[in-house]
Amino acid sequence: MTGPAGESLVLEQALRWQFDDIILDYQQTGAALSAQLNRLAEQHRLTPTATTELSELFYRYRDYQLALAELKALGPQPTEAIDITETHDFLEQVYRLQFDYFTQAEIEAFFARDNAYDSQALARVSIRQDSSLTPAQKQTLLAHQISQLDEQDRRVLMPTLEAQQIAAQLRGQETTAAALAPEIQERVTQTRASEQAWHTRVGQYLQLQQELPQAELETYLAAHFSNNEMKRLRVFLAHPELLGHTSGLNKEKSANMQR
Repeated sequence: MTGPAGESLVLEQALRWQFDDIILDYQQTGAALSAQLNRLAEQHRLTPTATTELSELFYRYRDYQLALAELKALGPQPTEAIDITETHDFLEQVYRLQFDYFTQAEIEAFFARDNAYDSQALARVSIRQDSSLTPAQKQTLLAHQISQLDEQDRRVLMPTLEAQQIAAQLRGQETTAAALAPEIQERVTQTRASEQAWHTRVGQYLQLQQELPQAELETYLAAHFSNNEMKRLRVFLAHPELLGHTSGLNKEKSANMQR
């Protein structure tokens, strides 16, 4: 039974999530679907007509999920390299399947956000795989794609894009500073300064290896390097090529100074 107040059924993504919860509960406990749907109708204070609409929509959604599972089993597998054409065709099949089970309004309410995200995710993969684009062009296009997302999805992806932009700038692949947001350019500058300071400290340590006895050198290390920095220092000593030209010491000299 529904509550005394009569409300119409409101189509929204939250309702789809509630359907997912009901399906999961049924899979885990075997709880009767009809009882769960009645509770959901009471929660939304639906009219008898709206309660019937809710039940009918739920069973169509369940059937859609079953059909989607079969489609996914035949589609691109997560462990495989992404084939743009194959993945595009798969998404088109998913969209057609939605129209087999739902009205346009229901699709907008239940799947619009996911569909838009999937479409843009595929566009981003296409950009990354486009060998005709330079790294700088890829970063610009990716930034534009991410800017089209809603705020929640944008917050998730922006740190990754920023990290890629910073790495590209540090590798010299991004030559136009104006293409980066001011805060990204600032982080690039800070990272470069930090790396330069680290290389200087390593160079100083290598010089002291020539001048100090082992006991004093150990004291110097404890005073000037944290445990994590000592681990990083050992990596640099084992791979002097990481120091580049900033250490002022050649590879052979660095290798001979390892202790």
